[in-house]
Amino acid sequence: FDRGVITVPCTDNPTVSGVTLSEEYYTIYKKFNFKICDILKMMDYGFKSAFVSEEMKKRMRIDAFGKSIQILVKNKVDISSILNDRVYYYKLGLTIPPEFKPPIRNPALTLALVQQLPKCDIDCRFIGSVPTPLLYQFYTELPEKSRKKLPLFNNSNEIQKYLLSDENSDYGKGGKYLSMKLLQNERNIRMALHGIFDEAYA
Repeated sequence: FDRGVITVPCTDNPTVSGVTLSEEYYTIYKKFNFKICDILKMMDYGFKSAFVSEEMKKRMRIDAFGKSIQILVKNKVDISSILNDRVYYYKLGLTIPPEFKPPIRNPALTLALVQQLPKCDIDCRFIGSVPTPLLYQFYTELPEKSRKKLPLFNNSNEIQKYLLSDENSDYGKGGKYLSMKLLQNERNIRMALHGIFDEAYA
């Protein structure tokens, strides 16, 4: 283990020998003076070696880490050694503590706030992010003459299907054209922006 070999305790015959994985980890901790961060790393090695897809493995590792931290903190176990081993967990995509604490209140959506945001590509980021129910609302509000120049939609699901269809796969050209036609006034653009922020917040 000290040399970086993936080392994992196992219980090959728990029903015959009467052992549990928890007991095995506790024995390692007591007899070999393993630190808590080493035990947690060893547990992670077990999930890392599981015979499942990489996506499933990553999810399991993150979940196990989060739950382990919660249990240790709840039982008032000193986790300073884990805090000092951040680099290992950072590679897993984890931060310590893993719990996200939202701000007490969200800042007001003002021009000053938007100007602080990184430059965004309005063609992809904005147009591609407007919620489809809003696009459908803008579509129903079009004058009949303007609506005839666009495909026929009976609900927001049909708009979403159109945006994602294979026939509309030329870099989303049809979807972009439709979205731009529905965002031709300040009121619609403002509503669309609020819709994007509301979805992101939710």
